[in-house]
Amino acid sequence: MNLHSEQVSLCHPHRYECYHTPSPVHYNRDFCLLYSFFRDNESGVHMGICKSVKNVSCNPQPHFVRAEAFDTGFYIRKDEKNPEQSHVTFITQVDQKGNYPAWLTDNINENQAAYILNIRRAMNRILISEGVKTILLDAGMIFTVKTTFHEQALALWAFNRQDLNEVMTMSRTRRTIQRVVPVPGDCLYSNLGTEMLEVLADSDEDQSHYINAGLGYRAYTESGCEEIHRPACEHLHQQLMLFGLSPPEIPLPWPLWAVPSANGIEYVCKPSDAQVGDFLILKACVDCVVVVASCLDQEEELRSEEHINISSSLKYWPPSPGVKYFGE
Repeated sequence: MNLHSEQVSLCHPHRYECYHTPSPVHYNRDFCLLYSFFRDNESGVHMGICKSVKNVSCNPQPHFVRAEAFDTGFYIRKDEKNPEQSHVTFITQVDQKGNYPAWLTDNINENQAAYILNIRRAMNRILISEGVKTILLDAGMIFTVKTTFHEQALALWAFNRQDLNEVMTMSRTRRTIQRVVPVPGDCLYSNLGTEMLEVLADSDEDQSHYINAGLGYRAYTESGCEEIHRPACEHLHQQLMLFGLSPPEIPLPWPLWAVPSANGIEYVCKPSDAQVGDFLILKACVDCVVVVASCLDQEEELRSEEHINISSSLKYWPPSPGVKYFGE
């Protein structure tokens, strides 16, 4: 889908949208639409409706058939009995025009309705795929990662949202903070030396200090013992492609709650010894994409994304002065 938008008023954007038909024997379709949005925070209602309009600056394009929409959109209201849940009604009324088979229209309508499921994820800024949760953060936002079972092993990456070539690396971080395991007050750095994340709290802080006191960060980093997490990098690349995110290189992650140790001159990265409810609280120093994934050396049923507990909070993220947010 491609679109061009013109803001008629705060809640009424005018859009030109064109859709590429999944069938090679049918022309693509385009629309000239006027959207209308309404939100009532007190009653917990949010509506978004669009309909086709005529506009001299929005003429049909070559190789497209101008379709028509009649009051298409969604109505969301909170559940009075359970404030944590919402009811969603989706209505689609579209005349595709021309020779357009019913089965293809039904297929498009079903897919459009399914997109409503992404609204909750977008509100939470969390994208979910197999064994992976991806969270989109603005600078200053705080997020928490928490374990859901004993000895849960998780891996964490962070990418600059504006430039996926810039990515957090543990080798650069360890050389900068001169520790194996970051502790509260430490930042995690990118391959360009930018502060990407800051550790605010660690439920296992005492053990982190104990590990740092017993291991040399330089020797541990150069030992290559964390290469055991390389398969997780390859799996992550496949999952990020589902969301159109394709960083050119995925470095080794921060293995959360892993236990670095030394056996003589040999360094090892032992599996997690985390307890249920252990947590890390971090702050984004830049606009970034943070990814948390289950390590692949766990049992298959434990690698499910359902066991990954990551959440963000806006209450520690004051809006910039003068910025107005929709609905305020």
